[in-house]
Amino acid sequence: MEFFLVKDMENRLKMILAIVNNKDGVGKTTTVQNLAAGMLRKDKNLRILEIDLDPQCNLTLLNHAPEGCATVFDSMIACKGLPIYKSKIGAYYVLGSAKMQDVDPFLQNTGYPRQVLGACISSPCIDFTGEGITDPIDFFDYIFIDCPPALSQSTYNAMVVASHLLIPVQMEGLSVNGLAAILGALNEVKNGRFALNKDLELLGLLPVMLDERPRIVRQALGFLKDIYGDKILSHGIRRCIKVNEAQTELTDLFSYSPYCTAANDCSLVIKVLLVYKYLES
Repeated sequence: MEFFLVKDMENRLKMILAIVNNKDGVGKTTTVQNLAAGMLRKDKNLRILEIDLDPQCNLTLLNHAPEGCATVFDSMIACKGLPIYKSKIGAYYVLGSAKMQDVDPFLQNTGYPRQVLGACISSPCIDFTGEGITDPIDFFDYIFIDCPPALSQSTYNAMVVASHLLIPVQMEGLSVNGLAAILGALNEVKNGRFALNKDLELLGLLPVMLDERPRIVRQALGFLKDIYGDKILSHGIRRCIKVNEAQTELTDLFSYSPYCTAANDCSLVIKVLLVYKYLES
């Protein structure tokens, strides 16, 4: 079985970004959807793949995915190529499945439970777009992975295959307190006994649903800056009703309200993504 390694990234693929937080409702799916939509708005020629590992399947829902089709679960339990579809805004995606909540035993039985997603990405994909896609590594510019709200084997699979990790964080106690576990998992994947991905890097902590008026929020933000310094992205995503309205309409923020405060904030984060590879090289 062939495994994908970050150091093997060549040609088009610039970044595999895993969006991780072990708390639900912190905007992981929204972050994936709006980063992809905003990047495509800036450059419609970009090829961005979204992979939905969350058993809640909200990203799949937002992409208006067809029912009864092949999913990431089907690929991971069989260790075969990913089924790839295309959304109306031009983003490519892999459907999620509610069955992903039960995938861990299947992964455990493979003997390499944290490397299955990498094997799937390295395998010839199943193209449902009609564009003749065979190799995701050669075809896509960016791959975004929406992780479940838990440090499950699915999340570890995303970390093992990712080049970078992005952690959306709400400025409240439970969300902030969970950071230690996530960063511990990152360190395990990067520097642990098996070190399955020595090239994994933390892109940053992204403050989301940000409203700095309450003192407790300012204190939490200051606390994080004291500990994590420049790993706190300077451009957080402010709380904005347009985000909720867009989700209700099952559309992305840039299609719904491209000039609202959250869209402007998201555009600043996108600039970080678009130049990050250049700055590293």
